[in-house]
Amino acid sequence: MIDKTKARRIDDWSTDGETSPWLAPECRWINLVGKIDGSAKTSVTTPIVAVDGLFVQTKSGSVYELGTPQPEFVDWLASIGKPFDPVNPIKVLP
Repeated sequence: MIDKTKARRIDDWSTDGETSPWLAPECRWINLVGKIDGSAKTSVTTPIVAVDGLFVQTKSGSVYELGTPQPEFVDWLASIGKPFDPVNPIKVLP
């Protein structure tokens, strides 16, 4: 269960990580890359461990509310046949 009351907002976000099917599942990860709480600096989170709609919890215990995604990320998703879902944007964990 994600504690949404502790969420920090992340905007201009995308995902990054290692999701190769050739790696054992415990060696795969996905993290968030974006601007947290209005910062101009881009940050990278620890790996995602739980998702509930627009809320994401990472391995460190931090909780993020997904704000506006990075436009290039949305375009990339469309280019691979996975249109962006604004209600449940992160569907697959490694």
